[in-house]
Amino acid sequence: MRVIEQITKQLHKLIPVLRVYEHADLVEKEMAMVKFPITENLSDINALCEAYNGKIVNVGENVVIAMVTDEPKRIDNFLAVIKRYNPKEIVRSGSVALER
Repeated sequence: MRVIEQITKQLHKLIPVLRVYEHADLVEKEMAMVKFPITENLSDINALCEAYNGKIVNVGENVVIAMVTDEPKRIDNFLAVIKRYNPKEIVRSGSVALER
């Protein structure tokens, strides 16, 4: 319970936090964007992205940028799996949630 109180106090320090409440019935999502060298297997990367509610969002001269949006634990799994494709950069949002 003390941990929840500390988290709630820290969340109230963020701007703008409109409301903080506890609820078990939530839809929680997180986003990650990953930059890959263009030399990697794009069809494999795209197939992985699709498995995690994502897609390739940009193809440049030297890099490909993919985006996935899923539950935080699944984002963890995605980021572990894509290591074999030599990601150059990874950006990850925080979780966002909304009560059902």
